[in-house]
Amino acid sequence: LAARVGRRRALLLCGLLQTAGITAYALAALRVGGMPLLWSATIAEHLLSGMATVALFTLMMDACDPRHAGTDYTLLACAIVVAQGASGLVAGLTADTLGYVPMLLIAALLSGAGCLVLINRLDRRAGPERLRRVWEAQNLPA
Repeated sequence: LAARVGRRRALLLCGLLQTAGITAYALAALRVGGMPLLWSATIAEHLLSGMATVALFTLMMDACDPRHAGTDYTLLACAIVVAQGASGLVAGLTADTLGYVPMLLIAALLSGAGCLVLINRLDRRAGPERLRRVWEAQNLPA
């Protein structure tokens, strides 16, 4: 998808779809839609988060210097794992303090905002030169 529609569209589409999956969890926690919504939300969020992960990891590969791509990619992947661990801890504490629905709504808000901030920063030429070149080449107007 990233190669076919461009990095920007792939990240935007997959990131916002992942946000929709998280929002479906919040609706299920509100007891909207019953068990069918919970099952659908679980399947959708796993599928959509996988798509968003692939789009993000494609971007990470774009940022890697070919001279030491393995090291670059490993460090970026480690940063993702650390961020996921920290956010999981914060999500658990938030759910304990505020409940599941507020935590899921906050998660959806942060997911959507994070996606939009990432795209905005890349549009403003943030990141290494190699990433900027690929980003611009992949996102030329049709």
